Amino acid sequence: MLLALGVLAAVAAAHPGLRLVDFLAFSVRARALPAADALVNPLYPLGYPALLALLQPVAGDVLLVGKVLALLAGVLAVVAAGRWLGAAAGLWLLVQAGLLTHAATEGTDLPAVALVLAGLAAAQRGRPGASGALLALACLVRYTAVAGLPAALLLAPRRRLRLLLAFGLATAPHWAVALATGQPVLPDQTVNLVISQGAPDATLLSWQTLERWPGGVARAWHAATLGWPTLLGAVGLLVGLLRRQRAAAALALLAGAHLALVGLAFANTRLVLPATLALALGARWLLPRPFLALLALGLGVTTVPLAREASTTEAAIHEVVAACSALPGPLLATSPWVYQRDGGWLRPSTPVQGLGPDTRGLEPAGLRLRALEHGYQGVIVDSGRVRRTYPALDELVRERPPPGLELACEAGSFKGYRVLPDAGSGSGGVGEGR
Repeated sequence: MLLALGVLAAVAAAHPGLRLVDFLAFSVRARALPAADALVNPLYPLGYPALLALLQPVAGDVLLVGKVLALLAGVLAVVAAGRWLGAAAGLWLLVQAGLLTHAATEGTDLPAVALVLAGLAAAQRGRPGASGALLALACLVRYTAVAGLPAALLLAPRRRLRLLLAFGLATAPHWAVALATGQPVLPDQTVNLVISQGAPDATLLSWQTLERWPGGVARAWHAATLGWPTLLGAVGLLVGLLRRQRAAAALALLAGAHLALVGLAFANTRLVLPATLALALGARWLLPRPFLALLALGLGVTTVPLAREASTTEAAIHEVVAACSALPGPLLATSPWVYQRDGGWLRPSTPVQGLGPDTRGLEPAGLRLRALEHGYQGVIVDSGRVRRTYPALDELVRERPPPGLELACEAGSFKGYRVLPDAGSGSGGVGEGR
């Protein structure tokens, strides 16, 4: 555990800024609790925002809470795998690129995986009540964590009723609130279906979705097995299945169920993280434990330094948020990553496209007028997004701003402007807001 904590803390320390744009919505929802419209969400369950709302007053910074939760989730995942499958398997999991990345990334992905692994370990050790409760907590963090339930039932064949009872009772904060408020108990995947199918009228239970399901599962499999450690683990998992190892069957069932769920909508490397880690753990049946431990040490030499490297976008966002902190909010922005700190919470900017259906053709003068009409006093633009999506705003990424917009801050490819009520009072210099 201490090794995992040390390695993951070293990786997390290199990423103090925002890494997951969805976390902005988590901050907004956590801050709004216990308002009725924040209790039930079609995409994310209540657990993670509730935890943020509970811990933010203690830490004083919701992003710090997210970072700490991700770090602890990484440690929990490694410890659970080690106790269930052996210390070598825990060490192998520790150096997986996906775990290292998400242990330094705020969000629900790794906490859900860690709780599922802890639940499976509890089932294997004959603790069905604890297993059901841990899997329920995972589902309160992320709906797709339900993929762990069949795997846990496989590991606890004689105490399935007790496991299911614990699972049902522990998920009550979701389904009881949903029923009490008249909200759907099941998640609404319309947004994700639109992304994957391009059809605004797509529904989860439709022939259109079912027809594309096999292709979606294939794409999810591809996303989950991009790295050789996962492919190696998949081969080991097959060996474990041939040896009729129940733990291997549970991991295969977890990976398969998760890929099936994700394949209904769309997949990327983040969304398939549970399947990636489950498959990687299959290496435990391919190599003797000493060799697996040595291979893990060799892999860590590569993956740990890579996980510490900050992406260009991550560094730029961290820089622009600090540089433009004095701009009065709320802000308009061409990038969804731009946010402001507000009393320990994160306040996302409003996307320029939210100003209306014709924003792609907006010129700087029109953007300024729209901003004034809607009460925005600051605008942040990034050159990449402007050139791709808002070419008429190209003037804002050049040397001198147009009248009525005063350059207040710069960071990387981003520029922040103060919106002035008098169109003739623009300035080409950087204002006091830098």
